[in-house]
Formats: sequence, C-alpha cells, structure tokens
Amino acid sequence: MYKTPYNRRQFLQLATGSSLALGMPMTLHAQQKMITRPIPVSGELLPVIGLGTSGAFENVNIKRFNELKNVLSTFIKAGGTMIDTAPTYGDAESILGRLFATQPAQKQLFLASKISLWSAPKNSRQAGREQMDNSEKVLGKSPLDLNQVHNLNDLDTQWQNLIERKQAGQVRYIGATIYTYRQFERLEQFLRKTKGVDFVQLNYSLTEPRADEVLIPLAADKGAAIIVNRPFADGAYFSQLRNKALPEWVKEFDCASWGQFALKWILGNESVACAIPATSDSKHMLDNTLGGMGRLPDVRQRKQVLEYLKVG
Repeated sequence: MYKTPYNRRQFLQLATGSSLALGMPMTLHAQQKMITRPIPVSGELLPVIGLGTSGAFENVNIKRFNELKNVLSTFIKAGGTMIDTAPTYGDAESILGRLFATQPAQKQLFLASKISLWSAPKNSRQAGREQMDNSEKVLGKSPLDLNQVHNLNDLDTQWQNLIERKQAGQVRYIGATIYTYRQFERLEQFLRKTKGVDFVQLNYSLTEPRADEVLIPLAADKGAAIIVNRPFADGAYFSQLRNKALPEWVKEFDCASWGQFALKWILGNESVACAIPATSDSKHMLDNTLGGMGRLPDVRQRKQVLEYLKVG
C-alpha cells in the first residue's frame, strides 16, 4: 500500500483554497444552522453531525486537553449535540467529564455511551449495570440520553439490561453498535427479531458503502435512528484521494472540502440521523460541522460522487 502524500490537515488546507475559489469560505456564519433530523421513536430532533471520541479523546496530555476544549467549544457553537463514547475508549469518558467541568454543557448535549464487555465475565449482568452506573457518574449526566450494546458483545444479557434500564427511566434511548462488515449479518439478525431498538450505530462511508444494501433500509423500516461511525474509515478515505481535485460541481451542494464531500454524501441518505467523526483538532471539527450545513446531494449527485471516486 502506498502512503498518501497528504494527511487530512494538508487536504483541509488545499480544500480551503478550493472553497475560496468557489466563493464558499470555510467559516461559520450566523445564518448557517446545522441540519437536524427526527429520532423516529420520539420525533426529537438531532443535529446531523456528532462527535466521536474513540482514539481522539484517549491518552490526553495537557496540550491536547486544551485543544479538546476548543474542539468541544467549536462543536457546541456550530449546533452539535451528539457525543458518542464508551468505557473502553481508554480515558475518553473521564476526559469528557473534565471538559464538561470547564464548560458545563451536559444538559444541552446528547450523550451516548455503551456497555462494553469484550469478554463476558461470570456475572455479566451485574457487570453491565455497574458499567452503566459508572458512565453516568463520570460523564456527570443522569439519565444518559443513549446507551448501546457495544459491538453486539454479550448481546442477549446486555440488551435485557438496557430494556430494564429504559423502563425504569434510567436511560432515554437504547441501541446496538457495530463497526465492521463482518458484523453486518449478526446485526441484521438482531434487527429482524428484536423490537424496541431506538438506535443502530454502524460503519458507512464512501470507503465502506455496503450498509446501503440491507442494514440501513432495514433499520429505517424498524424505526431505528441510524448513527454512522467511521465516516472517513479511520483515514483510509483520505488515502484514496491521491491525484484527485475537488470538483467544481460540489458547490451545487455547498461543499468546500474533502471531509465535507464524504459527510454530505453520507447525510444525503435521508435515513441517516447522525454521523460521528472523531477528532481532536478544532479545525477538523469546524470542517466536519460544515458538512452538516447547507444543501446536501440528491440521488443524482450522490451517484455522481460515487462515479467520481470510482466507488462501486
């Protein structure tokens, strides 16, 4: 595999130049608002760009902590609310708790965590409950807005934990997550047999587009809100852009960078409620939020995107 000559920071610099040429400076304007979509089970509106924390909020030193303050501030100012984390993302939950203490925001944010039991302990039922309790304590919000069974691990036991917690008013929404193609079939089986799934989180991007085939239509038909993780396939998307120029026709859907190009294609699927790119860079955070503003590509334009990148 070759290494791309550009990382995302360099792509962003190049895209900024393209955006100026297109008459679309990459700044937030007072009149710009992030698009929102309803959560099917309740009608509550959710902004379409969220913030993932895997990797980006782990192993944080003082310098990175200060940058994460800027990330959080940029996210909130742009109208973002959904923050997704997990107990197994290193110290991400505790870092978020510390960040909220510097800028109290829990009440206005939509906080999502997970039951993350990679190998089910002997008493996994109790372990799941303790993990949920600890997430609430560390994040400083009770009830949490969303809790999910992480990667379908110990699924039967932990799904029952979530049902009971929701019935007791200790969590607002419940769901399940995956992040690779190899989990698609199992998630499909879960959705077909299970009622009351409020959210489904899955991988879906220009690099990994297969969720369009079965899972997204199925989840939408079951009334689940769809959260998209890995929208840039952990950076693999940017590595595919070698020798590609941002086309001028992206101005038709208010796109000004390669990051927005990917996010707007994802959000052009109206069944997607929210995409959650992870970042510890406030400039990338700004770029991501702009992907959730303005016009989105229609069916024809989404096909044009695929053809331009030769995805298929």
